[in-house]
Amino acid sequence: MKNRPTKDERVWMNDTDNISIVFFSYYRFEPGYMEQVVENVFSEEIGRSLKIIFLLQGDTSEGKIQQWNNALVWLTPLSPFGGIFGSIGNALLSLNKFLQFARIARRESSLIVFVRDQPLVAALLGFMKCFLGYRLFFQYSAPLGEMRLESFHLHRSWKKYVDFLSGILLQGALPIALKKADIIFPITQSFAESLAKYYEGLPMVPLTMGVDVAWVNRRPHEIPLLEELARSSFIIGYFGTLSSLRRPDFLIRVLHMVKRSVSESKLLLMGDVAYPHERKELESLCRNLGVEHDVIFTGNLDKDSLQDYLQYCHLTLCPIPPVPYYTISSPTKLYESLAHGIPVVANSGIFEQEKVVSESQGGIIVSYDVDSFAMAAIELYEHPEERLAMGKRGKKYIIDNYTYTDIAKNIIPYFLDQEIIPPNP
Repeated sequence: MKNRPTKDERVWMNDTDNISIVFFSYYRFEPGYMEQVVENVFSEEIGRSLKIIFLLQGDTSEGKIQQWNNALVWLTPLSPFGGIFGSIGNALLSLNKFLQFARIARRESSLIVFVRDQPLVAALLGFMKCFLGYRLFFQYSAPLGEMRLESFHLHRSWKKYVDFLSGILLQGALPIALKKADIIFPITQSFAESLAKYYEGLPMVPLTMGVDVAWVNRRPHEIPLLEELARSSFIIGYFGTLSSLRRPDFLIRVLHMVKRSVSESKLLLMGDVAYPHERKELESLCRNLGVEHDVIFTGNLDKDSLQDYLQYCHLTLCPIPPVPYYTISSPTKLYESLAHGIPVVANSGIFEQEKVVSESQGGIIVSYDVDSFAMAAIELYEHPEERLAMGKRGKKYIIDNYTYTDIAKNIIPYFLDQEIIPPNP
């Protein structure tokens, strides 16, 4: 028996008034935790003008077709198992996305496929487009192959071998994905320029990250414990992943150094580790440095809860290791901190980070070492009026230049008009 579309699938398929965009992403669909900028820009902003469907994995208990902002999500279920069998199961189940896509592609006469950071998926779709006639757009915001191979060297669990295998596959597929794509969206202008040195003549449009103004303007809820702590403490914040790849021990060492001059300093870590052993190592470091009572681990937070915690920070640290796969990055957390009026201490060696802090005057740029970050944090502690002024300047700059609306305006012409040719980087 053929796998016929469900009623919900048919309702979506019958609406063919606009160009369709099929969005492939490797993130799981967890509405409260969907902080990814590009996915949100498409679902909120671009979805106002164009019909978009995301092909994602997630909980299907409320239906395989779900509404998300101004777009639809067609879900593939997750494996019910954990550990290595769960990883293998999810990988096999993810192949269902290609069946879903084939069903859509057969119906749509004008189709754009947008793939985020999945070189292997983009390479396969690049070969398929010869038969199905769609356009392929590839967003290249993170060199996943390099990062997986680096993760192989850092971690100790069985997952390191999955990282190694996937890293090899992703690295091998990347050149094919780049050459098969009709348009490539590098994460920054500087990254587009560096790619152009190796892949001359490829059509590229920088797609830099930004902030959701509606979220920024939300009124956060109070957290009584932090409300009281903020009156007597200097709270230094960090939000984002605590994976070993980001070297989170750096943050704890900075706090240890700051506390030599500012004893009331606390470190609020808003995020979580990738593997359990990483949390144990961080807690052990806290004990060894004598700051175990001064570091607060929140674990993973949804967007609104993150904002609830963030309001109590006097500044945030934005250390990005100056290694090749991070130097190209667009510092989303830095944008979000400044958008909330919180000054930042960030490091040089990351082009976009240097540019934003320099132009906004919303923080301090230092070299990537513990002493420099600690000295900058102490300087902001000692000059509270300038700290507040930095926050105000940073907020205005981000709201004026780096919002979801700005991102959508920059890229939507390429989805509406096939004749537009991207400029050379």
